[in-house]
Amino acid sequence: MDVESRKHVAGGTVKCCHHYICQSAGGRPHCRIADSINDSVFFTKTRHPLGCRHQHPFGSTFICCCSIRHELYRRLKI
Repeated sequence: MDVESRKHVAGGTVKCCHHYICQSAGGRPHCRIADSINDSVFFTKTRHPLGCRHQHPFGSTFICCCSIRHELYRRLKI
């Protein structure tokens, strides 16, 4: 994903404190969304390989609290 697309997707959300590192691998986030509830609670299958303060353990999965990641999933389904 190019910089302009990221700015468009991230519009209205807080700035990414990781400088969009989740998109450094071929334009896809490292953390795949496994499931969501009403497009407001997002579960990831694995923990971000470099660690992410926006992921919190929940049973055998993780909850993602990153507003940038939420918008990427809602708008682009990635």
